[in-house]
Amino acid sequence: PKDTIIVSMIMDKNDLLWVVTSTELRSYDINKKLFTTYPPETILKRRLASTTMSPFNPLNFRLNLVKADESGNLWFGTNEGLIKYSD
Repeated sequence: PKDTIIVSMIMDKNDLLWVVTSTELRSYDINKKLFTTYPPETILKRRLASTTMSPFNPLNFRLNLVKADESGNLWFGTNEGLIKYSD
């Protein structure tokens, strides 16, 4: 959508560009030229810790940033806690 704001992005070790927007998480495969969208429910299955004890509400879910560590794991900061993604 035209009102979507890119909040954070990073290239991972597999040549995937991860894009965090104001409304969703997407990855872009540079080699295949293919976007993949990840719904909040899929992302939250990987949650390690929660900063809130409230029940999950996809309408209130917000991704804030994406970072990579030395091992190539991606870490997503959300209003629901920290999420580690590794392949």
